[in-house]
Amino acid sequence: MDNGWAAVTPKVNLEAEFWEIANDFGNPFELLREAISNAIDAKATWIRIHFFVEEIEGANTLVIEIEDDGSGMTYDVLAQDFWGLGFSPSTAGLDRYKSASQRARVGTESWGAANFFCPACESPRLQPSPQGTATIDYVCPSCDCLFQLKSQSKPVGSKIVDAAYSQMKRAILEDRTPNLFVLHYDLDTWAVRTVLLVPHFAFALSAVERRKPLAPTARRAGWVGCNILLDKIPVHARISVVNEGTPQTSQQVRASYNRLRPLEKLQVEKRGWTLDVLQVVQTLDKMEFTLADVYGHADALAKLHPNNAHVRDKIRQQLQVLRDLGLLEFLGSGSYRLR
Repeated sequence: MDNGWAAVTPKVNLEAEFWEIANDFGNPFELLREAISNAIDAKATWIRIHFFVEEIEGANTLVIEIEDDGSGMTYDVLAQDFWGLGFSPSTAGLDRYKSASQRARVGTESWGAANFFCPACESPRLQPSPQGTATIDYVCPSCDCLFQLKSQSKPVGSKIVDAAYSQMKRAILEDRTPNLFVLHYDLDTWAVRTVLLVPHFAFALSAVERRKPLAPTARRAGWVGCNILLDKIPVHARISVVNEGTPQTSQQVRASYNRLRPLEKLQVEKRGWTLDVLQVVQTLDKMEFTLADVYGHADALAKLHPNNAHVRDKIRQQLQVLRDLGLLEFLGSGSYRLR
């Protein structure tokens, strides 16, 4: 180019391009917010924003010029991180963290801040919580929904390691659990492969496994942690956000979230039974089923609820609750259909 600048050919991940565009700048003011945020991240001491109208190809066009004295970008950052769309979590600055777990946490949390949207409302962004906030990683700026992120380099299995058992148990009983994002990333390429969303109202005590206390020689001797048992959470409550590197649309995610939202209306002390029966129904792996099909899991439900001596009565009651919530349809003669 005549002015001495090198030409930059944008690099675009086509699978994620339209998803990122749709979620990034639905409101024009978000462009300014993002530009100001980037300038602050680049240690800018001043920012100038200039609006003017210019005739471009015969049409009056609003032009926005943004200038700052930040540290700027290298060619590679300009080509991929600025112009590029839908790529992996940024690794910029991660070399100052000594442990791999710290680098993974910072990198994936930054990716979440750039890509997560609220499933409970129309907000296209989640706000990172202040550093050091226990169990909460993001807050919706519109509806105040809370979110936690659990990330790992291995594929998502049936268990997710969580924090203290007593803390998680108390959060469920007090209806204070945040929505949970479970993220799997490829350690070699830093590409996000899988993201699952578990709504905050989909946790029952049966989905929390108490781990063994730490050994007496451990720094936190006697401390008891827990695992979140994903296979004990109803299938439809494990909402796919990214599957094999391909993102779902915000409309798809919100539809899946809202489908289960009637569960939010239940009192927390009653919700556990309802979730456990719904999990049984969904593991039958058929749209239509009978009362006898669910009775076949009565022993397993009895183990989850040892204080209830009338398990079959409770099963019938919970099927009615699920019907009233619109999650089941009663077909008559002890037959039901999943909605």
